[in-house]
Amino acid sequence: MHQSAPNGVIFPGMNETADMQKLPRSPLQFTKCHTDGNDFIIVESSSLNTFEILQPHVLARKICDRRTGIGGDGLILVSLGDVAGNEVNLSLWNSDGSKAEISGNGTCCVAAFVVWRDLLIDNSRFIACTGAGRREVQFLKRIESKFHFVVNMGVPVVDRDCVEMRVRNSAGAVEATVLNVGNPQCALFHEGGLPQDWKMISGEIAADARFPNGVNVSFSHMLDRHTLATTFFERGAGETFSSGTGSIGAAVSAIVRGFTESPVTVQTASGGLRVMWNGLGSSVELEGHAEVVGEGTFFGIAE
Repeated sequence: MHQSAPNGVIFPGMNETADMQKLPRSPLQFTKCHTDGNDFIIVESSSLNTFEILQPHVLARKICDRRTGIGGDGLILVSLGDVAGNEVNLSLWNSDGSKAEISGNGTCCVAAFVVWRDLLIDNSRFIACTGAGRREVQFLKRIESKFHFVVNMGVPVVDRDCVEMRVRNSAGAVEATVLNVGNPQCALFHEGGLPQDWKMISGEIAADARFPNGVNVSFSHMLDRHTLATTFFERGAGETFSSGTGSIGAAVSAIVRGFTESPVTVQTASGGLRVMWNGLGSSVELEGHAEVVGEGTFFGIAE
C-alpha cells in the first residue's frame, strides 16, 4: 500500500480515500506564493480560531520548515479590513518565528492572493494594512498564475548621519548606509565579486547591538546608473533569493550616495524588481510581481 505523505500531500497513484482517512482533518488551508524565490505561506487569520492554543510564531516555525513543513521564508496571516476602504490586513512572521513589520515581496504575494481569490470589491487598486502602515497596491496585469503590481511603499527614513557609517564585524569595519523603509535596512556596496564571507558579515551586522530589533542586510554591485546586482540576508530568515524592502533599501541608498538614479532595477540571480524614488521626502514605489504556486491543507498542527 502507498503511504500518505506528511502534511497532507497526496501523490499520484495513492489510495487517496483510504490514506486520507488516516490523516487528521484540519481546516488550516494555505496558499503558497513567491517572488523570484522569496516564498511565503499565506493563511487566512480566521483559520487559526479553530486552534486557540496555536500561536502564529509557533505556526510560522512549523509551516515554514523546508524539511518537515511546507517551506517558506515567512508566514503571512491575512484578513479582510474595512470593506468601504477596500482594505486587506496582513501580519508577517519570519521562518524562525520572529515578527516583521513589512515585506515588499510579501505584500505582492498577498496582493496576488487577493486577486487570485477575488476577495475585494475592487481588486485593481486596494490598501494593504501592514505592521509598518497602509500601503497602496495597484494591480497591473496577470499572466497565468503570475501577477504584477506597483506598491507605494511609503517614505523612506534616511538619517544623513547614517548615509556613510562604519559598521564593525569580526572581519573589520565596512562602510554602509542604514535607513528604514518600513523595516530597518543596512545597505553595503562592493566592487567586483561578492565577498566570500558575506553571510558571516551579514549575520554579525544583523545581530549588532546598535540594531536592537535586528536589521536586514544587502550587498550591491553597480552594473550601470540604473541597475544594481544585489544579494540579501534578512533577519529571521537568512539568505533570501529576493527582497522587496531590501531592493528598496539598496536602491534608495545608491541614489542618496550618487551611485545610481531612479528608476533602479535591482537584479538577483533569480529575477529583478524595479524601484522608483524622487528623492528625500518622497514616497518610493516598488514594481514587483508574485506567482501563486499552489494551495493545500497543512496537517502539522500538533504541538
